[in-house]
Amino acid sequence: MRKDEKIKIYELKKHLRRYKKQMLVIRRLENKLANIDDKIYKIKTVSYSDEPKGGQPITITDLLSDKIELEERINHLVQKARQLRSETLSEIDMLDDPRYAEVMEQYYIECKTFEDIADSTGYTLRHIMRLQSEALKSMSLKWHNHDIT
Repeated sequence: MRKDEKIKIYELKKHLRRYKKQMLVIRRLENKLANIDDKIYKIKTVSYSDEPKGGQPITITDLLSDKIELEERINHLVQKARQLRSETLSEIDMLDDPRYAEVMEQYYIECKTFEDIADSTGYTLRHIMRLQSEALKSMSLKWHNHDIT
């Protein structure tokens, strides 16, 4: 494979991974949100005693503020992820071979590993990797004159 073909395939992979990366960020933030919800549920009222305590207590107001901010971030990322998903699926749907499309969709949209794809399709891991490689070559030829970054 020529150097320019390798570069084009690298850029295509980077382009296709955008949705997958976006979903990982969303999941991370959703986990943070779940932790905040757990803290809100477990928060105790401030008690005053004779004994000094270190640091500032976390108030429910602080937690609710953090929760609202996190929810806004997640909503913004979800909207962006929907657009990326739609664009990526449109590109995958242009593939001529349905096996290519299936592997690409499971990998880049459903965020499955090659091993999981092999298990679900009944193909060997090596065959899945070959299908993905051929799909990328096919896609890069179609977008030879497109700037996909």
